[in-house]
Amino acid sequence: MVRNNRAQLEFALLKLRARFDADASPLMMLQYTDNESWVRDVVHKTITERYPKAEIILHPLSLTSGVHMGPGTWAMAYLPEMAVRSDFR
Repeated sequence: MVRNNRAQLEFALLKLRARFDADASPLMMLQYTDNESWVRDVVHKTITERYPKAEIILHPLSLTSGVHMGPGTWAMAYLPEMAVRSDFR
């Protein structure tokens, strides 16, 4: 369990490092509750520096999620690069 913003960010980066090389171009979504500026200015910036080819979407968490998880909650989701089949018809 992580208990502060920095530990949350390090946990997320650890998970990303286990999944992606620095030159990967995944689609990521970062979601925020009452902490949009921190997620945008710190989390988004840090991930962009490490994965410059990633497409990162910022979006608020649903109100229901925010109420149940509490202030300061944020989330990260990702999809690997989309494979393109040349023989697809």
